[in-house]
Amino acid sequence: HSDEQNSTIRFSKTDAFLADNVRWAFVEGASFQDLVEYNSTSLSNQTEDRLEWYTYDLAEHRVQPNDGVYVIEVDDMMFKIQFLSYYNQDDESRHPTLVIAALGETQFPALQDPELVVPSPCLIVAQDGNTTVWASNTSITLMENGVQICDGPCTIEIQAKFETIEIEVKGVRILEE
Repeated sequence: HSDEQNSTIRFSKTDAFLADNVRWAFVEGASFQDLVEYNSTSLSNQTEDRLEWYTYDLAEHRVQPNDGVYVIEVDDMMFKIQFLSYYNQDDESRHPTLVIAALGETQFPALQDPELVVPSPCLIVAQDGNTTVWASNTSITLMENGVQICDGPCTIEIQAKFETIEIEVKGVRILEE
């Protein structure tokens, strides 16, 4: 495949392969949110074999992602990856879902170039189902691609945009728990 040399990670059915220039580690049982840095001297450069990112549940005939977080380093940048599912919302296989974030001082190169990235939609789910107006006691959940993105204490900065153009917001206030 001509894209093999241009990829960091590539998939083939259930198999995931890392590129030759990638160093990596698996942090078993780690929480995605809690892993904020990693010592790069502990990374492996063994990329010849497929990445063992899941276990297969024979009883349910399902692929189950490993409990933990993968740390990868490529071009002196470090990222964390957690595999969430192998199935889409309709429970069809071959739709791996994962979350990726930069570690330490690393920044996503594409996010620094507005020509390369379009903001991903984020769904705000309110307990009462009203997505237009929230009461002061309404609990909301932030979801992106079916994944809760603020599970626990977190800081939220809301930017209102339409078609990537910022919308002026009046009456902004800071709420603390």
